[in-house]
Amino acid sequence: MNRPNFEAVLVGSSLEPVLANLFAFYLHDMAQWFQFEQAPTGDYPHSFARYWQDDHDVYLLYANNIPVGFCVVATADRALARSCFAG
Repeated sequence: MNRPNFEAVLVGSSLEPVLANLFAFYLHDMAQWFQFEQAPTGDYPHSFARYWQDDHDVYLLYANNIPVGFCVVATADRALARSCFAG
């Protein structure tokens, strides 16, 4: 069996539809521990615009050129400013 080729690619907002699809899988998997609002259409509405507006780095993760995951990277200062830990 061949080993998969993994790659993390920094992406822009043009790939938001791919991010949205992967995000739905993430929320579905996390729903066993957390409750998320689901739209009447069965999807999980979420706006990703702030990730690019707030200067986050968004990566899509690929295995053999197929998108399999994502990560959003920000500095700790930016992330903590929006969290419940902000003073």
